[in-house]
Amino acid sequence: MRLRTVVFLLTLVGALALGEGRAAAQAMPDAAQMSGVPLPAGELPNGTVTVRLVRERMGNNVPGQEVALVTPDGRVTAVTDAQGRAEFTSVPPGTPITAEATLDGETLRSSEFPVPAVGGVRVALVAGVAQAAAADAVAKAAAAKEPARPGAVVFGNDTRIVLEFQDDKPTFFYLFSVMNNARTPVDPGKPLIIDLPAAAEGASLVSGNAQIARMQDLRLTLTGPFPPGASEYQVAFRMPLTATISLTQAFPAAVEGLLVAAEKVGALTVSSSQLTAVREGTSGGEVFVMGTAGRVAEGQSVTLVFSGVPAPPVWPLRVAVAIALALFLWAGWWAWQGAPDTRATEAALVAERERLLGAIAAIDGQSRAGGALDARASAKRERLLVAVEQVYAELDELPGRSGTAA
Repeated sequence: MRLRTVVFLLTLVGALALGEGRAAAQAMPDAAQMSGVPLPAGELPNGTVTVRLVRERMGNNVPGQEVALVTPDGRVTAVTDAQGRAEFTSVPPGTPITAEATLDGETLRSSEFPVPAVGGVRVALVAGVAQAAAADAVAKAAAAKEPARPGAVVFGNDTRIVLEFQDDKPTFFYLFSVMNNARTPVDPGKPLIIDLPAAAEGASLVSGNAQIARMQDLRLTLTGPFPPGASEYQVAFRMPLTATISLTQAFPAAVEGLLVAAEKVGALTVSSSQLTAVREGTSGGEVFVMGTAGRVAEGQSVTLVFSGVPAPPVWPLRVAVAIALALFLWAGWWAWQGAPDTRATEAALVAERERLLGAIAAIDGQSRAGGALDARASAKRERLLVAVEQVYAELDELPGRSGTAA
């Protein structure tokens, strides 16, 4: 799903914007997400690949360990330094690479990736992720059984607002964690209530503990008590498609860090006086506009303005109107003549069929030349197919042509 790619890139942007040290460590994706994922690094010299080896979690570096790059020509090895990082230089551009290492009897491998012509690539290999997750789950389960105590919670520094265009409709996702930093469950004393924008449509709770979270109309209510650690939730809703979408959202508890992303469609931009950093990121040929807003105080509203939103395509409506008009005229002619002269109608429908088929062929030609279609091109192709099927149906209904429209 494209949302997962956006979230991963967005979290990386948040880590870079927050700087080094404790803030950066908190904003980084968890070890399981990062392990084996190649990340383009334009700041590295051309042809450079760095492989960082850690145990269980980011920051727990493993020095003095052999790491290998596997290429079509064989293996090249290096030893990690004090920061757990092995560096390989002068790797030919375009070479398909896999990074691998063996630590504590566990073999770690990255996904295969090509070396870019400009800059380099960074890869992290994380050992013991499964064991660490199991131990953490046992500890959390034990702590969660203890009685709840009064206390405060916050929204984590990975709180995200993501805009995607699904079937040309602006779809927003709120992804956040309610953070309880105590060892036992915490009861904040009152529900946390998030009221979505008044213009929102089709709001739903996509994921989260149903015993704590309840979505009713445009209101999300989190009742608590909240277990130790992070309780993750995801909310989705649509907004009307307009050239400028303004979204204002208040939070019932402090937000340790807010990250924002929007699918870059057309000339779309994101602006807010609260965004401290805005940049574009690319993954898999898709471009996203991403930004960070830092800490948001309890009750404070965040206002985001998405400008340059592309207008919906008007050609499907025009096609439908044209076909409807042709049918109306045909029906009128039938009534007036008493018997239809189908030749003119047939010629018009055949011409429309050929035009639609030509448009589909053009899209398919672009696909063969440039690879897989993007979401908008795929949607356009589907709409063309629907229009073609309607023309075929009308041809089949002409007297003497039943079943012969092809």
